[in-house]
Amino acid sequence: MVAEFLSVIGEVELDLRVRVVVVTNEGTKFCAGVDLAEDSHDARGASTRRTTDLAELLNQIMSSPKPFVGRLNGHCVAGGLSLAAAMDISIAVSHEMFGFTEVRIGVAPAIISVVCLVKIRRVDAKLLSCGGIDLSPRRRRDSA
Repeated sequence: MVAEFLSVIGEVELDLRVRVVVVTNEGTKFCAGVDLAEDSHDARGASTRRTTDLAELLNQIMSSPKPFVGRLNGHCVAGGLSLAAAMDISIAVSHEMFGFTEVRIGVAPAIISVVCLVKIRRVDAKLLSCGGIDLSPRRRRDSA
């Protein structure tokens, strides 16, 4: 998916008719990041390549001269959270779930946290990084 996304970004940046890029989803999940089970069975090179590709994708979105808008119509966890954070603005439905769910199995959100930490409150960053806590609007409202 990352390679396809990078290709589309290249196309829209060259198309003068495109003034804004809206990224959305079909179904109940916006993005859940990479398949960690697949990473554990791959050779180290494949995992490193996926990491490099993700970093390139996030950099392309953040450095694009065209605004990127995330229309998050479903759960947004793990690497998906970095995709949403890389957008110029992301708008989520109220039943959305956000979280660094990979920390629950001992995987640190290394690359994705770099993009996310500048966009969220410090206390939320701690909750996400230490426990993978769901920061959905509903959970935040119910716990207030």
